[in-house]
Amino acid sequence: GREPSGSGLGEVVARADSVLESFSHEAGGRDLDWDLANFRRAHQYLDLVTSAEQRALAQHFIGMYDAVAAPVLHMLPRSIIHNDFNDYNIVDVV
Repeated sequence: GREPSGSGLGEVVARADSVLESFSHEAGGRDLDWDLANFRRAHQYLDLVTSAEQRALAQHFIGMYDAVAAPVLHMLPRSIIHNDFNDYNIVDVV
């Protein structure tokens, strides 16, 4: 896809995340499956992956999360972010 005019998409994401770092909202503490802090929940959906090869790949990355990310998650900063920037869901003024 085409990058936003004047800057790369990565720069736009970085600026948005920076602005949102101090943003708070009463709904910001909602418990969402797609919050990466809740990635362990993916275990419960593995049976839905019908391809053995894809299920093994998913198990690999769940294992990597459990081994590498989960133990240090409590030390990482948390804030509200967009988390789904892509060239299909942003507006670019030309």
